[in-house]
Amino acid sequence: MALTASYILTRTDYVLMCVALTRRPLLQRIIRAFLFVLGALFIGISLGTDSDAGNFETLLDMMKAIASGEMPIWFYAIYIVVAAVALFSHWITGLVACLLFSRVPTKGLLHDVELGEKEVAIRAPNMASTISWSAIKRVVEERTFFLVTLSNRQSVLLPRRAFADGTSYANALAFARAHAGLAPQ
Repeated sequence: MALTASYILTRTDYVLMCVALTRRPLLQRIIRAFLFVLGALFIGISLGTDSDAGNFETLLDMMKAIASGEMPIWFYAIYIVVAAVALFSHWITGLVACLLFSRVPTKGLLHDVELGEKEVAIRAPNMASTISWSAIKRVVEERTFFLVTLSNRQSVLLPRRAFADGTSYANALAFARAHAGLAPQ
């Protein structure tokens, strides 16, 4: 049994696919933001940050100056930006994808995707590819599409609009999960 879907790749599809591929769990992003800010504090100490509050020799000196509000306003802005980049890097990736969409060779072209028993086949006017199910790492479900991913950078997009109705979309998603060796969620 093979399931097929056809769609035209749009900028929105491409951006949402890039965001979904790069988004990590919230706890992982919070830990990364904390470590980035901590690293930036250590860099500030190692550079001998000099401000109106004095020259900092240790992290404790810097933390006291931060807690007492003696640091200049730009100092806090730097750490807010560092934390925001760590927390929302997947949206930054989406912005870059939006800007680079014009370079995608299959943009605006009809994509035919076939989910077969042994492989996934993708065809567009200027390319064709087949991927064995054993190469599939995971299936990522989003609100308007799902991805059959090969790696952190490669995936096959299957938007909900490519299917006749919600039932055929759900069947394709279950089929992909079953063939990728993943249990239904």
